[in-house]
Amino acid sequence: MAAFDFLGLKKGLSNEEPPASRPEPKVSTHTDVWKKLVAADVLLALACAGILGWRVVSHLTADPVIPPPTRHEAKKPPPKAAEPAKPEPSKEEPKPEPAKAAPKTSEAALPRDNARSAEVKKPEAAVPLGRPSVLAAPPPQRTAAPKLSGATKASEAKRQTRPVPFTHAFPAAKEVYLIGPFLVRSGGRKMMFKDSKGVWATTVYLNIGQTYKYRFEVVEEKGKHLSASQTVEVLPGD
Repeated sequence: MAAFDFLGLKKGLSNEEPPASRPEPKVSTHTDVWKKLVAADVLLALACAGILGWRVVSHLTADPVIPPPTRHEAKKPPPKAAEPAKPEPSKEEPKPEPAKAAPKTSEAALPRDNARSAEVKKPEAAVPLGRPSVLAAPPPQRTAAPKLSGATKASEAKRQTRPVPFTHAFPAAKEVYLIGPFLVRSGGRKMMFKDSKGVWATTVYLNIGQTYKYRFEVVEEKGKHLSASQTVEVLPGD
């Protein structure tokens, strides 16, 4: 408590500065908190971006990793079949060499004596045409060919043939063929046809006065067989 100044001694001290007051403590507001959080988020985002960029750059610049080649067992080729033995070339017998022809002697190579002797020889006297030589052979005489009659010429101009029927009774057969060397156009065989009575028949034109051998080939369910050989003589008809 201040003492009362009766004498006025403390008048000069009234202009003195008042004692300094204590600083009031600062109270943090919500805005400061948000500012700090935003700054922390920015720093964290920058750090993540830097790490991501570093990884991308290192991935692009790094050497590519080549995987080691896998070992596959080589498939063994199948064994080749043994090649057939090549036939040995047949040794041809040596052909005899043809005899060399004797060299032709030219006229220049002939001795001069022969040429002179040929010049010295005189030509023989020609025999006159009016008097034939006794030694000459008589000229050949021409004999006229015998004249043929009209019937003979007709027979030679046209060869006489006649139809010859062939029959074979075999009702159980499926097919029957006539076999003979005289069937030239059909290859030595001709198909026969079956009538209502079960007889197989066919007709062939053959030369008159000739004898022919023939057989029948019968085809059944069990197989086919040939009949015994037969002969036919073609005689002139009426």
